[in-house]
Amino acid sequence: MKMNRLPVNKRFQEHVRGALQARFRCNDPEIYTENEDGAKRYIIDLFFVPDSGRADKIQDVIFYLDEAFIDRVRLGQKNRDGSYEAVVESNGDFVITVEVLIDGKSYTQQMWLADMLEAGYADTIPSKSIQDAIRNIREN
Repeated sequence: MKMNRLPVNKRFQEHVRGALQARFRCNDPEIYTENEDGAKRYIIDLFFVPDSGRADKIQDVIFYLDEAFIDRVRLGQKNRDGSYEAVVESNGDFVITVEVLIDGKSYTQQMWLADMLEAGYADTIPSKSIQDAIRNIREN
């Protein structure tokens, strides 16, 4: 399964060296809520996980969401493990632009939300409800 349907930014890969991932905030089986129109809405944690040798050089991580969002900018909050996290609520797939600031320089990478979710569950065997949720996001 290909993790990113968008091209990899060579500068990002070379200078930043890290992974873009996402995971559902809610646990099985209550992975979503339904809107009045029946559309499923998911609360999702977005992550940038830097390689261990680069984590101390990162000054900031910013997640830029699709134009459909009123508040498009999410500042990454640094976790104890050195990863950066932001939260989004969505019912469908969209491109997320992640900007990482290192030594005063900006590096960006784009990735579809569904691809970030696949990357977030790549080290596990996701439950059927998680697989269905990723498929539902990709299709909407």
